[in-house]
Parts: sequence; structure tokens; C-alpha cells
Amino acid sequence: MPGVTFAAKKAPLKPSGLTQLIEYRLPSDGSGPYSITRGPNNKMWFAEKYGGRIGVLNSYGDLREFQVPSAKSMPPSIIFARTGKLWFSENASNKIASITKNGNIQEFDVPTEQSGPQGLVFGPDRKLWFTETQGDKIAYMDSDRDTITEFPLSSKGNKPYGITFGPDQNFWFTERGGNKVGRITPQGEITEFQIPTRNSGPSIIIPGPDNSLWFSEYYTNKIARITTSGEITEFATPTDDSGPEGITVGPDDHIWFTECDKSKIGRLNTDGTITEFPLPNANSMPNSISAGPGHTLWFTEIHTSQIGRFLVP
Repeated sequence: MPGVTFAAKKAPLKPSGLTQLIEYRLPSDGSGPYSITRGPNNKMWFAEKYGGRIGVLNSYGDLREFQVPSAKSMPPSIIFARTGKLWFSENASNKIASITKNGNIQEFDVPTEQSGPQGLVFGPDRKLWFTETQGDKIAYMDSDRDTITEFPLSSKGNKPYGITFGPDQNFWFTERGGNKVGRITPQGEITEFQIPTRNSGPSIIIPGPDNSLWFSEYYTNKIARITTSGEITEFATPTDDSGPEGITVGPDDHIWFTECDKSKIGRLNTDGTITEFPLPNANSMPNSISAGPGHTLWFTEIHTSQIGRFLVP
């Protein structure tokens, strides 16, 4: 599928405390860049949830965008597969899709109607696992046969959101509605762990540098760690109502995260110390954050339709 190529404009910056911060403005206001990941040739790929596009950007600001075929697709998540393709979810059009580095998109319907596919992760068996936020299910797609298998959660309204592959060889996910962290084996056996803080809004979950899982608590302004045995420790952000959302491990082995509601980037040492860095625009709404090439971290800005990057010394 042909894409549209642009030279992304660099936004004027104010001091932020982040080293070599650069922000690239996308061509369309309101595109809502949501999730970002490192793809082939050290380029950064991102999903434009409100624009219905997939974008790719390099360190020089060369930008290319591809329109998702389904109308009102609202893609929230994108990841890179070892096969060379990228995969993304279509929250509103109820599909899982792949895109090649040349922009060829292939879409697959999720069996459960209006399931709201959200988070994505590949396992070592090359199966693509994902959450169904509205369908209250965890599912996987066998990319060799294009078949989808679904596993229902214990109750309705749990709203599974983020998902990752853990150091114990199981898949771990957050339940934004159920206020839990879940674990599912490759065979589909589910165990759930209640989060100590009520109505925490657990969001993105990742494997940490310490053989634990780390996740953000959007509603209660915390970053939390859960061991593979289910023990949870929470760390409050210094800023109230910060809305932590995206989370990743940086090249320095610290936990980096976005504070969506206060337009800050946060860094958490594994000893619990948190440092915050305000972004130039106080209304940028940083959402996803991901490691890039050359000791950089890249992040999306929903409200200002920008992609940012900075150097981790």
C-alpha cells in the first residue's frame, strides 16, 4: 500500500531536563499518536489512534504514514515481530493487523464481536497474544494458520489492557476494570492477583531488569512491581494526578514512564527513587514510551500530535 512521505517538523523546545530532547510534529493535528515501538532498520513505528494511520519515523525526521484500510480502526498498540513485520490492534474495528516495512497491511477479524483488542505481545512460540478489553478475554493468534483462540476471564468488566511475556515463561496482563494483574500460561490457565490500592487503573505491563514485572497505575499515580509469585510493591509518583501510562526499561536499566495527565517523563530506580522531567508543552499528554537506537527513548504525545525522543546518558 503506498504511503505518504513527509519531513516531520521539529517543534521549538523549552528546557526540560531531558538530554538532547527533540520533538517531531506530525502533519495532521488530532492524529493521536498512541503506541510506539522500534522496528526494522532502527526506525520507530507508531500507531495513530485517532488518525487511523500507522507511521514510521527515523532519527533525521523522515516520516512516512500509511492509512489503515478499515474505517474508524482506532489502532492503540503496535509491536515488532522477528519475522520483520509489525503487528497492531484495531480497537474500534475489532481486528488484528500486520504491516510490512513497505506498508502492505493485512487485517484479521477477532471472533468475539466488539471485543476491543488492545495490548499485544509475541511469545517464543511465535503466537501473537493480545487482550480484548471489551470482550474480557485473553487471546492468541497463530500467525502460521491465521487462527485465533480466546480465553475468557473470571468475570465481566475486568477489562484486560496491557500484556507482556514474563521471565517465568507465562504471559502477564493488567485488568483495568478488575484492578488486578493476571497471569496466563501458554495452555490458557489463568491466575489473578488483586492490587492493594483500590481502583488503581493498571495499564501497561513490562518485564523488568530484576526478573519481576512492572506496571503503571493510571488512576492512583503509582508505578508497581509484581514478582512472579504475585507479591506487589507500589511506588507513588511525586506529582499528584499524574496519570502514569506508558512504561519501559531504559538502556540504563531504570524504569522510565510517561505521566500522561501532567505531561512529564518519569524515571524510577529499582530502589524506588523517582525523578520527573516536565515536557516543554504542559498539555502534550505523553502516552507510550519505548527504547530506540543509540541509548535513546522515544515517546508519543497524544494531544500535540508529536513524537519525542531524548538521550539516556
